[in-house]
Amino acid sequence: MKTLCHQFRQSSERFGDNVAVHHRGEDVTYAQLWRRAAAVADWLEEGGLKHGERVGLLLPNTAD
Repeated sequence: MKTLCHQFRQSSERFGDNVAVHHRGEDVTYAQLWRRAAAVADWLEEGGLKHGERVGLLLPNTAD
């Protein structure tokens, strides 16, 4: 069974240069989106979050 993370990574590899999100005049490609998500995951791990733990995020509705 493929996880959402696995499918997202595959999409970023297959369609890396394609636009995944267009928001307020900004285009974000699948590769850029993957890098942003990985940076957030790294930040959470550095903060002590362990695999399997849950976290809630409250973020504005932007491409970031």
